[in-house]
Amino acid sequence: MNVLITGASGFIGLNLLRGLLNVGHRVTAIVRPNSPNKNLPPLASNRLQYLFGLFYDKAFLDAIEKNFDAIIHAAAIRGAGRGNERAYDSVNVEGTKALIDFAKRKQIQRFLYLSTVGVLGTIPKNLPAKADDPPAPDGAYHRTKWEAEKLVLESTGEDLRTLILRPTITYGPYDNGFVPKLIRFIETKKLILPKNDVKIHLLAVQSLVRLMTQVLALDYFNGRIYQIADAHPVDLHRLADLIKKYKNGRYYRLSPYYFKIGANLFSFLGRADLKTSVLLLSQSWYYDIEPLKKELFYEPLDTLTEIEEMLSDSSRK
Repeated sequence: MNVLITGASGFIGLNLLRGLLNVGHRVTAIVRPNSPNKNLPPLASNRLQYLFGLFYDKAFLDAIEKNFDAIIHAAAIRGAGRGNERAYDSVNVEGTKALIDFAKRKQIQRFLYLSTVGVLGTIPKNLPAKADDPPAPDGAYHRTKWEAEKLVLESTGEDLRTLILRPTITYGPYDNGFVPKLIRFIETKKLILPKNDVKIHLLAVQSLVRLMTQVLALDYFNGRIYQIADAHPVDLHRLADLIKKYKNGRYYRLSPYYFKIGANLFSFLGRADLKTSVLLLSQSWYYDIEPLKKELFYEPLDTLTEIEEMLSDSSRK
């Protein structure tokens, strides 16, 4: 199958690119000009092509002559505080619209959109959060991902079959996000956690990649939205203790009262990134993945097992 992907130089995109090649697909990856990522696979295969440009540039898309069987749209301005409101709208919303229009012009019938569980809020109101809960996006990233989701759903029809996946916070090869930062802070004895129990729901990137390749293989484009995460939420203290064991580190505990003060302070200072970090460490967030397991035959992994294997491999190097 000929697959066009965006976001190939990012953490998830890199894993997706390699996963698609490993199962035999022909992949064309749109990559930002002068992308700094050195982990992109070299052009050693005639099944891989890079197109250097901006996926939200209509003129760039119009110049693409190749035909594709599917588009996987994984690119976005992510997280809090990485751009102004206009940049989020331009890339995340208008860029998605440009790709949808391109798919229709080129008669590409499959469109897989990678969204985020964050459209339900950094901390969901209901636990476990369900995909059909009312959206509650907080911040430009979550808002624009929700608006992009609506564009994808509105475009769904006989000429364009779609699927939306909402991953939670993901970990694995090439990651420099939540889990690696947690490891570094425990290793350097700088992590502070609340005394109360907090359950978090992570996702092994290999599970996400496996599901996306499965969607292509079995043509599971049903116009629906699914949340994707590991088998079960984990206790944050248990995860921290596991990391501490392998990294000879330490973490400290404070009353949740101080985390609430910190979140309010960072909100007042306009530091959405730091507020998000405080919320993710001090409040529970987990998701209902039963529809994905039943309808798309998703087989989730166990977070603690996967992270222990990752830590064990690292300690042997």
